[in-house]
Amino acid sequence: MKEFVTNLWHEINIEIQTTESSIPDTLSRIKQIINCLDQSLRRLKAFTCSYEFQSAEEEIRFFKELKPRIYGQLLFYVRLYELEEHRPLSDQASESLYLSNEMKRLGQNFTHTLDFYRYYRSGDTSLDGKYFIRKEYDWAQDKDPLSFEKDPSFSTSFDYEVANIIANDLIKVHLASELKRVSNEVCNNMIALLSEKQLQWTDSKVSLVELVYGIYSSGSINHGAVELKDLAICFETLFNVRVGDFYRAFLEIRERKRSRTQYIDQMKDTLIRRMDDLER
Repeated sequence: MKEFVTNLWHEINIEIQTTESSIPDTLSRIKQIINCLDQSLRRLKAFTCSYEFQSAEEEIRFFKELKPRIYGQLLFYVRLYELEEHRPLSDQASESLYLSNEMKRLGQNFTHTLDFYRYYRSGDTSLDGKYFIRKEYDWAQDKDPLSFEKDPSFSTSFDYEVANIIANDLIKVHLASELKRVSNEVCNNMIALLSEKQLQWTDSKVSLVELVYGIYSSGSINHGAVELKDLAICFETLFNVRVGDFYRAFLEIRERKRSRTQYIDQMKDTLIRRMDDLER
C-alpha cells in the first residue's frame, strides 16, 4: 500500500508541475489539476477496495495520512478555483479586501468539529481506532458534503476532516502569499508615483488636517476601521508634507468663530462652480 501511494503521489507532483508551467490561464490550469487529482483519487480507491490491510495500524495510517494527503490536495484546488473565479481584478484595493475576507473565513471552518480539530493538531492517537477504521464509520459524524455518496470500503468518519485541515492550511499559505504580493504591488506603485510625480500639498497644513479628519469621521476608509494616525501618515507621505501635531491643529479648527469646516466648504463651493461651468 505504502509503495503504491508513494508512486501515485510522485506522479501527481510531476503532473502538477507540468501543468503549472504549461497552461498560462489560471482557471484552466486549476481545472486541469483538479481532473488529475480526481483521477488519482479514483485510482487510489480502486486499489484500496481490492487491498487487504495487514493490521489496524496500517489501516489507520492510510486513512489518517495517505488518503487525506491526496484528498486534501483535491479540496485545495477546488477551493482555489472558487477563490480565483470570484476574485475581483478591477483594482488592488478590492482584491486586497477580498483576499483578507477569505483569510478571515478560514477560521470559521472548524467550529462544528472543534474537538476533532484540537485532537488532530495535538498529535493525540488515543481515538484513532474510532476515527480511522472503516468498520467504525458513523455517517452522522462525517462532515463531508458528499458523505451520502461515499463508499464505506473507502471511507472513515474523519478522513475528510484531515483532508479539510490540509486543504485549509494550503489555502492559508496561498492567501498569505497573494496578500503580500498585492501589498508589495501597491507599495511599489505608490513609491513610483511619489518618485515620478512629486505630489506636493500646497494649501495650508490646517486645511489638510480638516480634510483628513473629515474622511476619518465619515468612515470612508476600510468602513471606518482605520486609525487616525495611520490615515494622517498616508496623507503626509502622499503629499510630501509634515503636519506635526494633528490633534493640536484639530483643536484650532474646533475653536474657529465662523465656519469650522472652511476648507471643506470651500471645496464644496469650488466643485459646484466647476459642475455649473461644465453645464453651460
